[in-house]
Amino acid sequence: MNNILKIAKIDAYSITPKYLQLINSILQGIQSGQIKKMIYFPPSMSLVMHWKLPEVR
Repeated sequence: MNNILKIAKIDAYSITPKYLQLINSILQGIQSGQIKKMIYFPPSMSLVMHWKLPEVR
């Protein structure tokens, strides 16, 4: 099973905000066929902690 944490790439030193890098990675994964139906998307807090993203409420 594919996992978004393995597919998405975040560069901590990029000038592009992390949330946009995540969105772009997901879109590229869909376009390339890496992300298919039934892929596991972890809860948002797992993404926040994994990539040290700002928490959105």
